[in-house]
Amino acid sequence: LVKAAQLDILDGIDSGERALKREEVARLVFNALTVPMMEELNGEYTEGDDALTRLGCKKYNGIVTSTYDTQTGATLTENMVEISGVRYKTTYFVEGTLLGANVVFYTTDKDGEETICLVYEKYKGDTLEVKARDILDGTTLSSFVYELNGKTRRESLPGGSLRVVYNGKSVGSLYMTDDILKPESGKVLLRDSDNNGIYDTAIVTEYTTVVAAAVSEYNVYDKYGNNIDIDIDEEQIKVYLYGKE
Repeated sequence: LVKAAQLDILDGIDSGERALKREEVARLVFNALTVPMMEELNGEYTEGDDALTRLGCKKYNGIVTSTYDTQTGATLTENMVEISGVRYKTTYFVEGTLLGANVVFYTTDKDGEETICLVYEKYKGDTLEVKARDILDGTTLSSFVYELNGKTRRESLPGGSLRVVYNGKSVGSLYMTDDILKPESGKVLLRDSDNNGIYDTAIVTEYTTVVAAAVSEYNVYDKYGNNIDIDIDEEQIKVYLYGKE
């Protein structure tokens, strides 16, 4: 970590004196691969290419226009993503929450085909994240009403053409009701993918918090004895023990 601090690649990591968590190690590797490398010429240093580019990867920018989870047809397989209208194979699964995001992505040649080996969100300046408790009555597919610093704010939305991703899955027109933007708990992330001043994508995250007393293979029993069924294939599950995930 001392060397990483000297190289200025600890962005997003705050470990203190403890050992790094798995996700922090992954972040450290990510930083090391994407930080610009310094180049020396006649005693002067300038920023050059990053490590992935030096290793032969090609670097691009684009907007995620479809993922396996959010596609409306069936043109993408599980390890594919569409960026700026172009379909690419990937070396790992790309989450649906990146739909509409401005991203940086790297490709490499795999079996003679350009394949994405890394994709990440470029910046979040065109997004708005609101917690469920701050979303107010009056929110519809055409108007998002929320509270910020004690004041009521309103954002225009494109109505039926709004793209909605609910817990990582694309929402079809049959389920596109105003209530989809008003989760009881969780948050809503609005994203303006084309920078025209109107949010065109909504990423809805809704969850239920349970204080568990007992656990079996596919069931969780809360402290009141209620049985909560869990579909492993459909549910995202996080377990906290003594406040730690």
